Amino acid sequence: MAEGGSSFAAGAVSGFVTRTVVAPLDVVKIRLQVCKGGPSLRLQLQTERRGGHYRGIVQTMMTVAQEEGLSVPPPPSRALTAQALWRGNVAAELLWVSYCAVQFGLYDAGRSYFGPAKVAPPPPFLTHIK
Repeated sequence: MAEGGSSFAAGAVSGFVTRTVVAPLDVVKIRLQVCKGGPSLRLQLQTERRGGHYRGIVQTMMTVAQEEGLSVPPPPSRALTAQALWRGNVAAELLWVSYCAVQFGLYDAGRSYFGPAKVAPPPPFLTHIK
C-alpha cells in the first residue's frame, strides 16, 4: 500500500474504533436529554416522583441493556431488539470512517506537499533571555 493509502486506512480504522467505543455514551446522552424534557409536565412530575427512569450515566446504560438487550441474536422474548446501545450506529460509523480517513490522508498529503513546518525565530526581545 502506498504511503498515502496507509494514512487513509489508519484514519478509517481510527474512525471505526472511535465511533464503536463512543456509541453507547451517545445513546445514553440522547436518552437523558429526551427523558428530561418530556412533552407533558404531569408525566414528567410523575416520573420524577418515582425516581425517574434514567437517573445517571451508569444507571441509564444498565437500564437500556437490561430492558432492550445486548445479545446478538436477540433473545426470543425481545425478537425486535438488537444491541440497544449500538442501535442506529451504522450510519454514524460510515460518517466517522469516511471523515477520519479523509482527515488523516489529507493531513499527510498536505505535509508532504508543503514540506516540514518552519519554526519562526524568536522575537528579538527574547534572544537575550537564557
